[in-house]
Amino acid sequence: MNKRRYNLTDRELEVARWILLGFTAKQISRGLSISPRTVEQHITNVKMKLGVNNRSNMAAHLIVRNLVQLTVEDLEEFG
Repeated sequence: MNKRRYNLTDRELEVARWILLGFTAKQISRGLSISPRTVEQHITNVKMKLGVNNRSNMAAHLIVRNLVQLTVEDLEEFG
């Protein structure tokens, strides 16, 4: 599985999925009941593990490498 190849944790992938849906760190922190700083740290970890410098590149890599899947329902609900 690609997740293991990049050493991404389940929580990092969960935060990344919320990012792909367009949520801010503050919104994600409320939804997951963690601090915004913790969300930002997860984002930083994902970017580092993927070797990218920004959230746009992170999003592209997550989708191209099939690390995070979004359903049509996800996109309709949050899009």
